[in-house]
Amino acid sequence: MPTKRRTIKKAINRKKKTPTVLTPEHQEKLEREKRIAMWAGVTFFIILIAIVWAFNFRNVVNGVRTISKQPAAAGIKIEDTVANFKDMMAETKKHMEELGNVVKNQGQAAGGKEVPAEIKQRIELEKLFFSLNDKLGQAISASDNK
Repeated sequence: MPTKRRTIKKAINRKKKTPTVLTPEHQEKLEREKRIAMWAGVTFFIILIAIVWAFNFRNVVNGVRTISKQPAAAGIKIEDTVANFKDMMAETKKHMEELGNVVKNQGQAAGGKEVPAEIKQRIELEKLFFSLNDKLGQAISASDNK
């Protein structure tokens, strides 16, 4: 059995390795068929694109005609639009303030514990150190500039 498989593989490999020699007439015929196939494909796609373009152009032109035939919207003025925009902004601002109040209330409810006096003193001390550091930095930069 294994020898039969080997002989089949050898026969297949021999077929792959042997180059086929074409006559010049046959090569010319193949090249001509390739050119004809290429030009047929190019022509097909050009015609397809032209048809799609014409259909789209017709739809665009018809759409412009229907838009131009419609009367201008009566009653809608720029002043009304500006007024509506201002109203919406005022309403949004009001809602943002309400949201801020809710967040503050939740923060106070969650952190209802009072800050101990020792932590308050440390915070005040750190604020004092930061202000002294800033003043010292300004004094140094002023003396460097002179």
